[in-house]
Amino acid sequence: MVPLFRRGYPCGSCRKQVQAIGDRHDEFQALNAAAVSILPGPLERAAEWQKSYDLPFALLADPTTDVSDAYDQRCGSASSVRSTT
Repeated sequence: MVPLFRRGYPCGSCRKQVQAIGDRHDEFQALNAAAVSILPGPLERAAEWQKSYDLPFALLADPTTDVSDAYDQRCGSASSVRSTT
C-alpha cells in the first residue's frame, strides 16, 4: 500500500495529483502496489472526489486527522511518503 496524504479539498494541486495517480494506476498494479489517497474532512467530500474523477483506487476520508497523525502527516502540510521500515 502506498498512502498518499492530501492537504485538503480546496487544494488544486491535490486534485491534479489524484487524477495523475489515477492515470498511472496500471503502473502501481504492475508493481503489486495499491495507491490510497487520504483526505482530511468528511466522507461525503471524499465520495464527491471519487465520483467526479472516476478514480480507480481508494480515496479515504480522515475527518479527525487520526490517520494523518499516526503517520506524522498532518493534513494541511506538504504531502510526503515516509518509509515505515
